Amino acid sequence: MFNWSKITKENIQQCFSTKYILIDNFIDQTQLESLHNIFLESDKDLCSDNNELLTIDGHPILDEIRKQEKRFVNLINDVWNEKCKRMKTIVNLMTSNHVLPIHEDSFWTNVPVRGILYLNGIYGTHFHRTVNGREIVELGGKPGQLLLFKIHNDSLHSAGLIKKSNDDRYVISIQFES
Repeated sequence: MFNWSKITKENIQQCFSTKYILIDNFIDQTQLESLHNIFLESDKDLCSDNNELLTIDGHPILDEIRKQEKRFVNLINDVWNEKCKRMKTIVNLMTSNHVLPIHEDSFWTNVPVRGILYLNGIYGTHFHRTVNGREIVELGGKPGQLLLFKIHNDSLHSAGLIKKSNDDRYVISIQFES
């Protein structure tokens, strides 16, 4: 179901000061479409204090990823030379009118690597050279793509600044914890 063979040191690239791996078709497209459609047709348990960025549990792809937690964490540790012990996963639904402003995730002191698995092709993650955001590179965004990136003080990124659609964006957010 998952394309584990692409999580390698040889596939590390750099955007501004952030090291990342972007994997096309990390999940088989037919399975992704089938499982995501099942999810969209089901009752969703939405948890949020605002109506623009929602966290959702119970997606069938989450179940499959969680079954492979040990394998995933071991690959991350091998590739990034980390000592992660576990991962947290959740589905984020970002409504079409929401923007996640430029930020970096270093406030999570025990999360050295993040992952984003794109479930629908709305837009990717926007990386920025500086906090003013004038230089922007979009990474990911295609259904089934997995973006892994190292967290540090200058791993500036955002979502929703460059809109390609008025549809909602679904991703699985992954935090690898040490």
